[in-house]
Amino acid sequence: MMQDFFLGEFSTEDARVFYGQMENFLSHGGVIDKYKWGCLRMKLPSFYVNFDRGIYRHTDYGRVHEDLALPKDKWNASFGVDFALLVPDDLQYWIVDGMNFWKLYGF
Repeated sequence: MMQDFFLGEFSTEDARVFYGQMENFLSHGGVIDKYKWGCLRMKLPSFYVNFDRGIYRHTDYGRVHEDLALPKDKWNASFGVDFALLVPDDLQYWIVDGMNFWKLYGF
C-alpha cells in the first residue's frame, strides 16, 4: 500500500505528532525536525503527466523540464506544486488519516 511506503519508519501516531508540529511550523515558524521533514518530503511525487489531457507538471526546482514537453501546442507544461489537485483523491497516498502531507511542499 502506498501509504505504508509513504510513512516508512513512522507509525501513524508518529506521523500525527509530526503533522501537528509541521502545521505549527508553517503557521508560526520555529524549529522543525528536518530529518522527518526530509524523509516524508522525498516520497512526494515530483512529476505529474497526464497524456490524455496533455498536462505536465513538476516540482524539480531549478530545472526546466517543461521546455521538453513537445509539441508545445499539445502540452500545458509548467513548474509548480499545483498538481496535487489533479490527482484523484483515492490515489493521493500522502493523505494519511485526514492529514495532507502535501503541505511539506509549503516550505
